[in-house]
Amino acid sequence: ISLFSIAVAKLPSVNPKNTIARLQNADSVCTKLEPTLPNECYCSQPHNFGFVVECLKVFDGTYFNDTIGIQLVMDLCDPDDGLRLSLDVTELNHGIEFPIQQVRAGKQTNIPIPGLAVHVPGVMDLGLDVSILVDGNLERLQMEVGLNACAGVGTHNVCASDIYGLNKVLPWWILKGTYSFGSDYCDGEEEKDGEEVALSTI
Repeated sequence: ISLFSIAVAKLPSVNPKNTIARLQNADSVCTKLEPTLPNECYCSQPHNFGFVVECLKVFDGTYFNDTIGIQLVMDLCDPDDGLRLSLDVTELNHGIEFPIQQVRAGKQTNIPIPGLAVHVPGVMDLGLDVSILVDGNLERLQMEVGLNACAGVGTHNVCASDIYGLNKVLPWWILKGTYSFGSDYCDGEEEKDGEEVALSTI
């Protein structure tokens, strides 16, 4: 069983009575998310209370040549944790699989991917990170999720955005924006029957 399948299975169960309405709502969520996604990513909503973004990114540059897959599972209505994000990062060249579980709202973090680095000749090796910011609530949710590369130099960090040429490759964002789902998005299933889910980028 894949990590992606496990993460989806943890989402709240569906009331079959509302399946058609929920599929319509799912379409409206991803239809409005997709304009903000890179071409390498696809949005789906296997359940009405969250969404999944899957990406396969080929990096074919001077400093970084690799293929990275990312599966992002966002649970917007977890009864215990509220907003919750999980990722599964895979890398082709070295067969790396790296899960990141249960990042909650209010968190900003850079998580190094073990064994992956960007080599910049004459400068240094920058470790490849998953950069995550999730902040706010369902009415105004800021999300920045993607790949970056940074290294500590003395008391400072040097990142890909500071290096000419590499700054055209990294950071690479899957989600980057502020989204409004509506304060009643997680209301009871019966109340949401046939209701349109509003999601917009601010």
